[in-house]
Amino acid sequence: MPKKPKAKIKEEIDLKTSLLTTKGFLDIVKKIDTLPDMQRTAYGQTRSLYQTISKGKDLDALAQELEAFFGKPVKLAGKSMPLKLRLNPSIKYLGGVRKNQLLFLKKVKAGFYYGALWPWTREPDKITVHLGFCSHKTSDKDFKQLKELVKSKILHEKVFEKFDSHIGTQVCGISLASFLQMASMEKISCRLKIQAGKKTGDLHILNGNLIAAETVGLATKVAAPVIISWEDAVIEVEQPSAKKENEINQPVVQLLMEALKIKAKEAPGKKKPKVTKKDLNETVAANLLALSEMISTLKIKRLRKIAVALLVAGAVALSAPVALHSVKTWPIKKEYQSVLAQVENQQDPRQKIILLQYFVNAQEQSEYANNAQEMIKKVRTLFEKQSFNTLVINADKLLANNDYEKTRRVYREYLNKYPQSIHTLEIKKKTAEIAQHVDNRGYHVFVKTSGGDDDERIFSYVQYLEKYPNGKHRGEVNKLIADMTVEFYRYFEKQITICQNQKDWAQCIQLSDTFINIYPSHRRANEIKKARTLFQEKLKEKKTLANLRQKAEHAGSDYKAARQIYFDYYNSKPDSPLKDKIIIELTKLQEQEELARLQSERDKITALLQESKGRFADKGNGTVIDTKTGLMWSMLDSLQELKKWLDYESAAKYVQNLSAGGYQDWRLPTESELTGIYKTKPFFPPKTAEWYWTSESYARYSGSWQKMVTIVTTARETEWNKEQTYAQESGAVHAVRP
Repeated sequence: MPKKPKAKIKEEIDLKTSLLTTKGFLDIVKKIDTLPDMQRTAYGQTRSLYQTISKGKDLDALAQELEAFFGKPVKLAGKSMPLKLRLNPSIKYLGGVRKNQLLFLKKVKAGFYYGALWPWTREPDKITVHLGFCSHKTSDKDFKQLKELVKSKILHEKVFEKFDSHIGTQVCGISLASFLQMASMEKISCRLKIQAGKKTGDLHILNGNLIAAETVGLATKVAAPVIISWEDAVIEVEQPSAKKENEINQPVVQLLMEALKIKAKEAPGKKKPKVTKKDLNETVAANLLALSEMISTLKIKRLRKIAVALLVAGAVALSAPVALHSVKTWPIKKEYQSVLAQVENQQDPRQKIILLQYFVNAQEQSEYANNAQEMIKKVRTLFEKQSFNTLVINADKLLANNDYEKTRRVYREYLNKYPQSIHTLEIKKKTAEIAQHVDNRGYHVFVKTSGGDDDERIFSYVQYLEKYPNGKHRGEVNKLIADMTVEFYRYFEKQITICQNQKDWAQCIQLSDTFINIYPSHRRANEIKKARTLFQEKLKEKKTLANLRQKAEHAGSDYKAARQIYFDYYNSKPDSPLKDKIIIELTKLQEQEELARLQSERDKITALLQESKGRFADKGNGTVIDTKTGLMWSMLDSLQELKKWLDYESAAKYVQNLSAGGYQDWRLPTESELTGIYKTKPFFPPKTAEWYWTSESYARYSGSWQKMVTIVTTARETEWNKEQTYAQESGAVHAVRP
């Protein structure tokens, strides 16, 4: 048997040491696959190991999901591909990456894991997600194994969710042994047709038990393990057969063990190679490592049980007690050592924590998980220390520029990020010192440098008191104001008048409080207290009205619901002083609803005008041009605009007051003008009224003189009879202008 080349051996070692990265990739595949509204692409048509279509999701939200494994994208949407990445094999494999697409890469020794988000151009609510692996070094066999891992991660658990859908079809990507294990767990009944090369056989399963097996020349008990031992078997699922009697009476695990023994026997004509105890142990360990990896990556309880069963079966069949102990310790230890090596190579403490946390999540019951948790604490402590050192440098720079507000914000952000920091007391002390600096600066700005007349000085003093309610100089400032009683009251009256005119009730209250606190015994103090109570009521009303407006705005175009908000408040408080304001708000809502209705009518007409094939053109200002005659027509007729009928006299007044499109010279159309659009093809598409008034009238005597007016109907016809009606009748107007 030829030896493997050294490069091949090194590659296998690298793949094993990259176990954590592989598991991380499988986890992100599973996470993306479980997101809602994901439409997976058929596996025969995919470009990548995993490919799905997301509908209705935000590009940034999907990118954030991928960042958990890949980190930040190497190519952002809207940006050109960086020059250094253009020769990356994954770019060529994907067929290029367009400007509106995102690309993620994670390098491992054997190649690159990649993730790509491709927004659809014609359907912007859809995004194709690609997850895959690309390498010139990886063999076809290893790549196929990785592909099967991905499929097992997201497909195996789906096989038995809707079992009936598999009847009559082939099951791909699952070994016969795994299928039997899962069928046993799910208590499935079916008939399996098995084909491996030229060999064929049938397996009969009843309620999860393998009850019969058939293949050429073998009895049923012997046939079962032989069929199971076949390599590269194709499974076809059919309806259960009529067989009910259990002809095998052996559990699935025992049959799997017998199948393993059959595989281990020497093939005819070949010499059985000598296998040392060391070789056997290494082989067992390698196989059990692969099985343990399956257990750690599959999160579904059903599949975890299956993997455990296979693990036990493999251990018994190979008869290697030392390997059973390795399952508990060696694979996890190997994985932990791999994690430590990757952590050591990471410069960013956050990435170190992510790697360690992946391991803890996957191996939470192992002794190494505790070690990983302790290392996470150490890394976090180190990261916090680095963050604090950076904080001190940035804060010192800000303080040097007297930028106290930004310095305080930097300290607050640090404490929010590290609420249990060992530097908390130190930061609080520095924050208090900054507050003192800010207070001193404010005192200097508003008090020490204040000048000008009395009003300007009083204004500066009040500004200090408002901005620094706990300032250490408040007593001194209050004393300065107390020495200006007459001047301050005069200032107070001026400011209160301004606040009342502007309806700034909060400022009125603030001024009143300042005056009362400084001059509690002033002869006007009680009067100001009463005024302050009134200001508080006004402020409460203002806030209540603002709250009602906000709720009404949330109703959007549901004007009925918006009006009901005001009605409910008024019914609960009929004596509210807000009554008049509520009536104003209801009137505004009515006007908004009417404007929305008219716009909706215009939109309908605009769509219908397409039927005229260019004869009638929407001007976009509520008017329509007849390109054949050059006449301008009002887009809405009087019935659409007023929602009522008009007699002839009212119709004449309507056109006199009409200002559609900003024009003031609208008029009643003549008979020929109306027939030109309603009796000549292509007809004016909208027809809301049955007929319209014209400008042509005459008097007729029939017992008394009556005014008669010519009208034109909207019936689509090219032959018609001239019609008149009494001026007192109710009709509609379609206004025209020269």
